[in-house]
Amino acid sequence: MLFLSPDRKRALQQAIRTQDPDITALVAALKDTESCDSAAEKWLNCIAIDWLEDNATSISNHCKELLALVQTETLLDLGRANQTLGMVLAYEFSKDLLVPAERAAMASEIANLARSFLDIREGNPHIVTNNWFMLTHGACLLGCLVANGELATDGSRIDLEDLQEWALERCDAFCQHFGNAGLYHEGSGYICYTLCMLAPVILALQNRCDLDLTSEHTGLRKTLHSMMVGVSTAKAGEKITAYMLDWNDAGRHAGSLNPYIPLLLLSPKELQPALLHRLRVTLGAQGERRLRCAYKGLPMALAIWPLDMPSGDPETDLPRWAMDNRHGLGYWRSAWDDRKAVVFGWYARTTYAAPGHSHDDAGSIRMFGLGQTWICGGGQARGKAIWQSVLTHLNEEDRPRKHPNAFVFCKKLTAEGGCVGLEMRQVLDAYCERYLTWSSTAGFPIALAVLDLLDEHRLEPRPYTWNLSFPSELCVDIDADGAGFRVTNKEKLSLVGRFLLDVPDQLNACVMPSSTRTFSGGKRVEYIGDHYISGEFHHRRNLRILVAMTLINGGQAHPDPRLVGRDIQFANGQTWKDPYKGAIIESADFRTMLPNLQRYPSGSKIDH
Repeated sequence: MLFLSPDRKRALQQAIRTQDPDITALVAALKDTESCDSAAEKWLNCIAIDWLEDNATSISNHCKELLALVQTETLLDLGRANQTLGMVLAYEFSKDLLVPAERAAMASEIANLARSFLDIREGNPHIVTNNWFMLTHGACLLGCLVANGELATDGSRIDLEDLQEWALERCDAFCQHFGNAGLYHEGSGYICYTLCMLAPVILALQNRCDLDLTSEHTGLRKTLHSMMVGVSTAKAGEKITAYMLDWNDAGRHAGSLNPYIPLLLLSPKELQPALLHRLRVTLGAQGERRLRCAYKGLPMALAIWPLDMPSGDPETDLPRWAMDNRHGLGYWRSAWDDRKAVVFGWYARTTYAAPGHSHDDAGSIRMFGLGQTWICGGGQARGKAIWQSVLTHLNEEDRPRKHPNAFVFCKKLTAEGGCVGLEMRQVLDAYCERYLTWSSTAGFPIALAVLDLLDEHRLEPRPYTWNLSFPSELCVDIDADGAGFRVTNKEKLSLVGRFLLDVPDQLNACVMPSSTRTFSGGKRVEYIGDHYISGEFHHRRNLRILVAMTLINGGQAHPDPRLVGRDIQFANGQTWKDPYKGAIIESADFRTMLPNLQRYPSGSKIDH
C-alpha cells in the first residue's frame, strides 16, 4: 500500500468510538458530500467512508460511478493528474473489498492514466521549472506505483516498470527547485499546488520502495514549518479562516489539508507534535472546521492523519522564522498565538526559474497581523511591480527587463525582530539597497521601517514610485502634509506610516484594475482589484526613502515617528534604537551617502 498501514482501519474505528475530535471532524466532512467541488470528489469521499465502514456493496457501486466518470470525462493534463491522484486513493481504499474483476478494471484505468502523461503537447509541457511538470509526472509515478504488477482486465499483469523509472527520475529532478528551507519559486499558492502531488509521491516512495527523496533534497523536510510560519488565522464571530502571505497569482486563503498533512510526516520528528497543533488550529477541527476538500485533502488525511501523536507547544518547540536562501524568501512572526501574532514576509526573487507563474515582485514585502492582511501584492493576474509593495519605476517602460531579480546581502533574524538587506540593482537599473527592519519590542504589535537608498547618477533622473498594496476592504487616509498615511480596518486597527527622510512629490491612494484568469480547465474567474498607496519621486538623482510603519488600535494616539540620529523615536516615549545596527556601518550617514562605495551605480562602467 502507498498510504494505508495494515492496521489503519481498526485504529480509525477506535478513534471514532473514543470521539477523537480530529477524526470525528474528518469523517463528518467526508460525509458532507454536498460541499464537494465535483462528482469525482463526491464518489472518492464516499469510497473512503465505505472502506471505513467495511461496506463492500456500497464501495463497489461508488467505484463503478467513479470509474465511469473517469472514462468519459475529457480533461486537460492538470485535471487528469488530479483525477489520477483520486483514482490511486480510491484503489487504496477499495482494493480489498472489490471482487477481482472490479479490481482489474480500476487498475487498468489507473495504468491508462499513467501512460497518458507520456504525450508531449501543449496541454502537457515537459518544462521542469513549471508546477505543471510535477503534477503530471507525479501523477504518472503514483499511477505506476499502485498499478504495476496488478492484474489487468484481459488477465495479464500490468507492466509499468520502465514508465515508473522515467517518472521517478523526473520527480527527483523537480525537487531541485526547493531551497534550504523547503520553499519554491512560483509563489505561496503554487507551492501548495505543486506539493499536493510531490508530498504524496515522497510518502508513497518511502512506503512502497524504501526510497527517501528528502535524504538528498533535505530542504523538503523543513517545508511545512517554513510554510506555517507564514500562515495565520482570523476570527469573525465563530468563523475561523486560515490565511497565508500571498505571492504570485495566489489568493490569500491557506488552502487544503493536502499538502499540509503529507508534509507533516516528512518533517523532523521533534517538530511534528507542534506542527500538528498548528494544523489543528488553522485548517483542522480547532480552526476552519470545514476541512477543505481541494487536492483530495480529506481522503488523504483519513489515510495518514497521525492518531497517537502527542500535542506539542509551538511557542517552545517551533522557530518563529524561516529563510530560504535559494529564493531570498523569508517569513517571520511575533508569536504562534494568532490572536496577537504579526506575520511579516519578504521576497528577493533571487533564483526565479522561468517559465512559470511570475510577478514583477523582487524586493516585495507582505504582512498579516491581528487577524488582518495589511500588506499584500497584486494577487491573481496582476503582476506589475507597482502593485507588489516595492520601490519601482513610475513609468513601466523604464523597467530594465522583464521580472528581474534582487539579492539578499545581509540578514539578522531574532525572536524580537529582524533586518534584511536586499540589493535591487538589477531591479531598478541603478544602485539601490532596500533595508527591511522590524521589531516587536518598540511599544507596538510591530514597528516596521523600510529604507530604500538609490543612487542613479543619470543626467535626466527617472521618476520612481514607492508602493504599498492592501486589501480593498481597508480604508486609507493620506496625511494632510503628504508625508504619511493611515490604513484602517473595520475594527479600527490601523497601519500608520510616515516618510522620515525624502518625502514624495505626490502621495496618492490608488485602486488596482480588476483582473481575469482562465484556468487550464476552462474556468474563467474575475478578481476585484485591491488598493495601493503610490508615493511619486521626480527628478532626483539620489533617493533616501525611509518609511516607518506601526500597527495601532483605534484608541492609540498617532505614533508620530521621528528619526533622531540613527534611532526612531515615537510620541509614546518609546525609542527604537538603531534599527540598522550591524546592517549599515555606523560611520555611514545614509541620509547623504550609500553605506558602501559603488563606483558604477548601475553596475556598468558607462553610467547614464
